Amino acid sequence: MRNLKLHCCELHGLWKAVVLLVCIGLAIQIFGINGGKRLKSSTLDADGERGRACSPQTHIVFLKTHKTASSTILNLLYRFGEARNLSFALPRGYQLGYPKPFRAVDINHYSRGRNVDYHIICNHMRFHHGEVEKVMPRGTFYFSILRNPVTLAESAFTYYKGSSSAFSKVQRLEQFYRDPW
Repeated sequence: MRNLKLHCCELHGLWKAVVLLVCIGLAIQIFGINGGKRLKSSTLDADGERGRACSPQTHIVFLKTHKTASSTILNLLYRFGEARNLSFALPRGYQLGYPKPFRAVDINHYSRGRNVDYHIICNHMRFHHGEVEKVMPRGTFYFSILRNPVTLAESAFTYYKGSSSAFSKVQRLEQFYRDPW
């Protein structure tokens, strides 16, 4: 049993490393980071000819998800946008209507019929594509982070145990699985 626990801990650490590397890879791809210099890359088309160089996306929707290192990506997006003087679609209050589905009117300074060119929206929200399209222009790049559901459940249980009445009734996640009500 002791070897099994050690093995699980090693796997948990491995998942953290994988998530971190994925986040770094995403940041490099989105922001064109290359040792402080802008990444100059080109692609080959079907004939083997060089295509045009890439440029960073400036219209971005990040679908922020709980317990997936999304706050790290959020921070990177804020820095990216600030460095390029981009505009953010920020909530009127603390959050974008969460846990209700996203509505464009939840954006600070949003008004129907007024064209506002936001560059980035990256706060927690329950995604509603039609409403997001009212705030973001066509051609916007959408992305999110997914996580192994088992490790996500373990992490969420540990994180929310002190604040969730459902989790505070049990000592271990296995107990919650057996009797969640």
